[in-house]
Amino acid sequence: MAALLVSLQQSCIDLCTSQKSSYNTGMRWHPADRPARLEEMIAAYELHHYTLAEKLHNLDDISWGHQAWMIRGEQEILLKDTVGGLLWLALFDAVHHRGQLSTYIRPMGGKVPSVYGPSADDPGNLETNR
Repeated sequence: MAALLVSLQQSCIDLCTSQKSSYNTGMRWHPADRPARLEEMIAAYELHHYTLAEKLHNLDDISWGHQAWMIRGEQEILLKDTVGGLLWLALFDAVHHRGQLSTYIRPMGGKVPSVYGPSADDPGNLETNR
């Protein structure tokens, strides 16, 4: 899950800064010769989070509305939209996968965190609001 979110953030950073206005969907941030360690994923997530926040803060209306496209590889165009439209799509995709992947936690013996609200394992803020 961390790899997906880091990769998604990197793609959004690229989209905000690319002269090509392309959003490549490949997961490419981790070392090619081995899986990333948890500490590396956390550090990469935090770095990409702050970098993306800065890029979004500095994005003006013209850049937000600039035509952009999502590609796979170098040539296959999957979707044409604006930079802003693709950024919204990336956000919705991250939310979807976060919820989707959280469903695997309980069968693996873990506790499901509150994602969209309380879960059976985590009441979220409900307990503090009573």
